[in-house]
Amino acid sequence: MGLAATGAAPSVAAAAAEHVRLRDAVEPDPARRAFYDRLYADFRTLRGDTARSWPLLGELRSRT
Repeated sequence: MGLAATGAAPSVAAAAAEHVRLRDAVEPDPARRAFYDRLYADFRTLRGDTARSWPLLGELRSRT
């Protein structure tokens, strides 16, 4: 999504086709649920806070 948002890929689908490789699923350890929940909450916060900068990052990419 970041590649598409910054213009480094023409679309999310194109970026996924280029960079995503599917493998067998791995189930998380239920005993670590609270740990995973905290990590995911932190990820969501960081993603929300940085999304506004993606267009600028795309512009910086084209500067020489």
